[in-house]
Amino acid sequence: MSADSILSFILSITARYPDPRVAKALATATACMCEGGLLEVNAFTADRVMRPEMYFEIITKKTSALFEAATRIGAVIGGGTRIDIDALSAYARALGTAYEIHDDLVDGVHDAPRQVELDLTDMCCSQDEYLQEMAALNMREACAPLRPLQSSEAKCCLERLAKAVDSETLYRI
Repeated sequence: MSADSILSFILSITARYPDPRVAKALATATACMCEGGLLEVNAFTADRVMRPEMYFEIITKKTSALFEAATRIGAVIGGGTRIDIDALSAYARALGTAYEIHDDLVDGVHDAPRQVELDLTDMCCSQDEYLQEMAALNMREACAPLRPLQSSEAKCCLERLAKAVDSETLYRI
């Protein structure tokens, strides 16, 4: 019930902005998050062994969609160009993926209630090593879309944030 109240409050705030891209970004993220949540429930009730592709689809639709929407909305409200908005959205999508992987590693993907084992039969590494490498890859991918953006203090902060999440992923585990 409280989630419905929060969504209602968010929709009320979103309705104040005349630019339809704000509401569209929120609607898209909400639909993705619902779909990701359903995929997650189905995946965890069906089998405790999950293909890596399914794991990444779930976290992309849940966490990454929310990061992307927040960034897209901020860029639209801040008057960003199409190039700015797209670059920041791509950055946030990769950052959200790396963040969720890091969170799963810290919390332990093996811990209940999200006890899952990734099917890594074709890999020569542990699940934790695989996830650490995927988090690092997403952080490198996060910084790439920022390159065409004009140099600024904000761009520098975003790059530092990506590197901080990357070091946390690689060295705190």
